[in-house]
This record gives sequence, C-alpha cells and structure tokens, in this order.
Amino acid sequence: MGKLTAGGVSLNCKMNGRIEQLSAIKNLYIPPFSGDNGTAFGAAQVEMPLMKKIDHAYWGPEFNEAAIEKVLRASSLKFTMEPDISTSVASLLVQNKIVAWFQGRMEVGARALGARSILANPCDPKLRDHINEKVKGRELWRPFAASIIEEKKFEFIQDESNSSFMTKAYEIKREMAEKIPGVVHIDNTSRLQIVTKEANEKYHRLIEKLGEETGVYAVLNTSFNLNEEPIVCSPEQAIKVFLNSRMDYLAIDRFLVTKNI
Repeated sequence: MGKLTAGGVSLNCKMNGRIEQLSAIKNLYIPPFSGDNGTAFGAAQVEMPLMKKIDHAYWGPEFNEAAIEKVLRASSLKFTMEPDISTSVASLLVQNKIVAWFQGRMEVGARALGARSILANPCDPKLRDHINEKVKGRELWRPFAASIIEEKKFEFIQDESNSSFMTKAYEIKREMAEKIPGVVHIDNTSRLQIVTKEANEKYHRLIEKLGEETGVYAVLNTSFNLNEEPIVCSPEQAIKVFLNSRMDYLAIDRFLVTKNI
C-alpha cells in the first residue's frame, strides 16, 4: 500500500516515521512541500496518478558565479575561490567550525536540504547549543537534523528507507547515536535527509569527505536563517545573515568567505 500525503501535518517527522513502520505501508512518499505551497502538486497527482514523483527539491532560484562575485566585492568581505568547495568545507567542519552553505538552486519547501543550510560537525554536542543560542537565537531545546549519504545509511538505521526530504524521524542504531549526539533526539531518533549523488553531488561529496575524516558520514544541517526569519534566497540575504550571526564561514558557490575581524 502506497500513500502520498501533504498538508502541514505531514511535516511531523515523528508521526511519519511511525506510519512508515506500519505493516500495511510499503512505500510512504512525502514531498518536500508538505504545506499550502504543495497544493498544486497534490491536485496534479489526483488527476494524473501516474505522474512521476520528484526525486529532489532543488527547484528554486540560482545565481551564477559572476553575480555572486559582484555581490561579494561590494560587501568588502574577505574571500577566496576554492578549487573544491566541498573538501574545503569538510576540513573546516572537522575543526568544529560552523559554515553557512549556499549552493545552486534553492530548495522548495520548509526544509533546508543542502542548498541553503548551516552546517556543523554532528559529533560535538556543544555545537548544538552554540548554534541555537549564538547563531540562530532560539531556545536551546530545539533539535537539529542530520544529512547522511545513501551509501552509508545502514550504519545509521536498520530498515530500508529513502527519505530525501527530511520528513521522517528514524530510530538510530545505538552505537551510531553515541557518535552523533548533536543530531539525536532524547528518544534516540533523528530527522534524517538521505542524500544521493544524483540529487546533490556537491553536498554528497562534502558529507563523504567529512566521513573520511571523522568516520561518521553525516553532517548537522539546519536552515540558513535566523530565528523567525525565512530561509535566505539571494547572495545579498546570505551575506546579511552571515554578518549578523556567529557563524565562522560562508561557502557560497566556489567562494569561501570570512568576516573582516
């Protein structure tokens, strides 16, 4: 039995994880725009039930390298152009730096999925509180999600699943849960995004490089915004949020940006 769900209630990751475990459910598919902005897709699905489900959420605006460089030069921020931004950022995350990640087309929906994200090392629980308090300015109890790569998913979870849109909470294997306290909830679950190379090669490479350094193929992922503000869309918005928070670096296209301090 397969079921496509939508509506704001479908953003309840814990509920979705429980539903997927039911014996009657064989394939639970939840699109990334599980709210009012998904109404058009839901209507089309009703009229065209054989319509192919989407396999990625990167349908938003994007900005080319020249446009981004122009904005950076106008900001007077320090930046370098990296030969491999994924490897450079992975090295920073190993050092427990907090990095804003702005790459390619923006995600559609409520979740940051590796296009407009704030990233950190999930192995250090202190970073969770630091991001909540000093970066996003919100309550300390607020949890974070983890992005993992598809090839390593069974190191984290027991059963087959392919949750690309961070819409389900999974029970994490105990030995792994102890390694990633920054993204595991009190009930030993985590809201996972399973990243494929086909959907987001640059983000997949970052997690792969981070895993080669730490032994854990996961990254703490939260939306690139401040508390009660929308996720950033443009380079100008990215720079504004970066300057008004205690993040260490901004990785925007191939540019690695630091503050003039």
